[in-house]
Order: sequence, then structure tokens, then C-alpha cells
Amino acid sequence: MIINYDIEKLSSALEAFYAATGIGIQLLDRDFSSLNIKFFSNPYCTAVQATKCGKAACRASDARLLELCKSSRKTATNVCHAGLIDVAVPIIYDSEIISYIILGQLRPEKDVAGLEDYLLKLGAKVSKDDYAALQIYDPYRVQGVARLAEMLTKYILLENMVQPNYSDRTERALAFIEENLHHPFSVEDICKSAYVSKSVLYQNFSRLFGCTVGEYVTRKRIERSLRLLEGTDLSVEEISQQAGFSSAAYFTVNFKKIMGVPPIKYRKEKSVRV
Repeated sequence: MIINYDIEKLSSALEAFYAATGIGIQLLDRDFSSLNIKFFSNPYCTAVQATKCGKAACRASDARLLELCKSSRKTATNVCHAGLIDVAVPIIYDSEIISYIILGQLRPEKDVAGLEDYLLKLGAKVSKDDYAALQIYDPYRVQGVARLAEMLTKYILLENMVQPNYSDRTERALAFIEENLHHPFSVEDICKSAYVSKSVLYQNFSRLFGCTVGEYVTRKRIERSLRLLEGTDLSVEEISQQAGFSSAAYFTVNFKKIMGVPPIKYRKEKSVRV
């Protein structure tokens, strides 16, 4: 998948976030590679990353966090090797993760055991006092930072700072799927609408979205069902029909597989949170 990045606008948005919060932030592509955008960090982390071992450990910690974010498709947090909380937020366009924001370097409420000894072994020119000088973030504040980052991803998408560049045939296929989710259709129907062979369609979806055509359609139908569950009083049977599933039972199986809970339980939990 080719992703278009507006580097000038992205740099401005990330710099504004850092200026307002003082929190380190960076944008990565869908393969976890850093873009040519300044990374805003704090002096403590800069000192840790100044050593070869420290830099390698930071990369490994970030990779674990990003893999968790990728697999869950949700905001993820962890405590890195240097004792700070990091946050990763996916940027999702048309159900696909196209980029990530990673931020944090936040000091948790409790000191990390053995941190001073670790820093000595690391050979970094930093002490526990430097760590202690960092501002403390309790769970409530960490959650607030994560929510701000999620809002930032929505702003980035709204302003078209990051967006995929599909081929005309893929665009036609995606448009057909979106317009026909409410009733059953076949892969052959998609191919006819997009003027593409079945083999090329499969290759494009595997390359662009990392899934089969059927898996993509199912995800889109589940997204449609979420809006109906949250915004209407329709029964599960009615929602399954409007989302294009062949039966309520088949809908329930796929919903639980993707969302982790059955549709009725999801609706109840959502109504309680609201």
C-alpha cells in the first residue's frame, strides 16, 4: 500500500502537541519505520539513547509496544526498559492501520525496581536523580494523554495528513463493498464491478490489507452492525440482515470472533458505559 504523508502539516501538528504537553511524540509508518519528522524527546531519554545498548533496548521496547497495538488495533501502553510509560496509537483508515503515533516517556507513580543498577550497567550518563526529576503521571493522567493522542489521530485523518493511495480498480472494489454491505454478494460481483480478475483482486487485498476479500467484507459488516447496535433498538436478527449476514447465528459467531463478546452483551456494556 502506498501512503501519502503531508510531512509539513504532520511536523506542525506533532510540534504543537509537544509544545502544549511537553510529551515526546513520533509518527511511524505501518511497518514501524520512522518518518522524516523531528522526534520530540526529553533529556533523560536522550541520555539513555546515547549509548548503543540503550538505543537498541529502546527500539526493542517500542517494537513490543507496536506489535501489541497492531494486534489489538487499539491504543496500547507499556513500561519501557528505562522505567517510563509509552503509548502507541494506531491511525486507522477504512478499517486498516496505515500509520502509528508513539508517545509518552512518562514517569509512573511507582519507581521501577532495579532501575538505578540497570542505568549503571547501561553506561548511560544519567542517574536515578534525573529519572526522579521527571513529572509523575498517575493512571488517570496517562489515560488522558492517550485520549489526546487518539484525538490527534482523528485530526490527522480529517486534515488528510496521512492517507492511502489506492489504484482505480481497488477504489471501485472498495466502493462496491461499501455500497452493498446490506445484502449478500459474491467475490465475482466485486470483480465485475471493478473490472478485475479474481486472482488480481485477491492479490491486491492481501498486499494492501493483509487479509482475504471475505475477511475484509466481514470486518466492514461488523462495523456496520456496531453502528446499528449502538444507535438503534433493532433486534440482533434485524441487524444481521441489515449488515448483510446470511443469518443471526452466523452474525453472532463472527461478531464474537472480532469483538470478543456476543452482540447482545456488547450492546448492554455499551449502554452502561454511556
